[in-house]
Amino acid sequence: MIRLPEGIRRVCVVAGILINVVLIVQGGQTLSEWMELPPSQLAFRLGAMVVIFFLPFIACMIFYWIKAGFAKDSAR
Repeated sequence: MIRLPEGIRRVCVVAGILINVVLIVQGGQTLSEWMELPPSQLAFRLGAMVVIFFLPFIACMIFYWIKAGFAKDSAR
């Protein structure tokens, strides 16, 4: 498994946080509205936020995986 460089990991953390903040702001719900949600819906939204946070990591890992695959393929 390829380990992402430290700089890329930091960029992914910032991107994941920014994506979540933008989606929360675009949703237009206040904290009191979030607290009034049923527990199952709140758990679903929090789970979705975790998945959204990791999307930049997944995209970078796929990019590096493809890049490494082409680097090995061209050595033939």
